[in-house]
Amino acid sequence: MGTNAPSLGAFCSVSTRGCEPTRVQRSTCAPRTRAESPEITRTPSHKAKFSVTYLAEQQAGIYRCLYLISSDWSEPSDPLELVVVSGSYSKPSLSALPSPVVTPGGTMTLQCASGQRFDRMVLTQQGEDTSPWTLDTQPHPSGQVQALFRVDPVTPNHRGMFRCHGYYSDRPQVWSPPSESLELLVS
Repeated sequence: MGTNAPSLGAFCSVSTRGCEPTRVQRSTCAPRTRAESPEITRTPSHKAKFSVTYLAEQQAGIYRCLYLISSDWSEPSDPLELVVVSGSYSKPSLSALPSPVVTPGGTMTLQCASGQRFDRMVLTQQGEDTSPWTLDTQPHPSGQVQALFRVDPVTPNHRGMFRCHGYYSDRPQVWSPPSESLELLVS
């Protein structure tokens, strides 16, 4: 495998994948848990597009792209995670403890809770180029499960809209619908 790795990215729609090697003879791209190959379209610019026409839980997974020149396969691209929101899951609730208004340097906890027994929850900040925060859930006295995302110290970067999702660790790319957005005010 002495050939450079291609790039793999999501285009305008999350249901389309692309692979950009220098000279494509054959491209393969599939989630790690599926045997079927998606439909492949070649373009004059040596890009292969992989279309997923019906996005369902089965398409969730980790995708990598590679290509073949003569008899040499490229190195795999960096992984691209495709997360699918499941309509069969209930959306969690999100609240700020003690309050969604906090001063810089203070401490707050974002509580994501659900009656569905998710074992993991993820917190996202809208509009920010940050990785989601993920925690294991813990039981709540009400019978729900919760994840407590502690923010300490709070900075002006924490100002904005947050949402959370729940998921099961054996299906980490299938998330619940998002909670209602919660606006944090840092003043």
